[in-house]
Amino acid sequence: MMVLIMRFPLLQAGVWTDDFDKQVLDKEWKFRDRREKETKVEVKDGFLRMINPKGKWGHMTPDKAMLERDVPASSQDLVVSGIFSSDPDKPQDCWHRMFIFGEDQMDFACLLYGGEANQAQKALIGSMVQGAWQDKGHFLTGFDILLHFKLEKNKDVFTDYFKQKRRCLEADR
Repeated sequence: MMVLIMRFPLLQAGVWTDDFDKQVLDKEWKFRDRREKETKVEVKDGFLRMINPKGKWGHMTPDKAMLERDVPASSQDLVVSGIFSSDPDKPQDCWHRMFIFGEDQMDFACLLYGGEANQAQKALIGSMVQGAWQDKGHFLTGFDILLHFKLEKNKDVFTDYFKQKRRCLEADR
């Protein structure tokens, strides 16, 4: 199982977080880029940023640009959480993403928000299981400020959340 954005070691009870308080990534993070090697990664003001100037992340291609950490295969329960911001740059053909990948790259759960230039921002919640897409919705968000994404895995059930101020949206798998 592989996690994009954050990973929690589950060998014993406890909470692990990476607040990106340094200017470099911890050695547990692995970065892979597309063949063109054009993605920029930086840690700035406590936030992790990946920028691909040409876009087209390609979640269905094997050479997608990702920052990742491994999770033990024996993990049953998992929570992945991150705080995202479009400030100061409003999304312009931009998506903020969190994925949990299985052993097969065609098995994943995802939670995204963003949009195309001059279009309303939206969230996308879904999963891919054995190559079959399970769409849980493309909700209009109506905001472009700090928001919190959370993916929870409890055995084979995934629950996704995004939260802005006091509002929260939940979609069960």
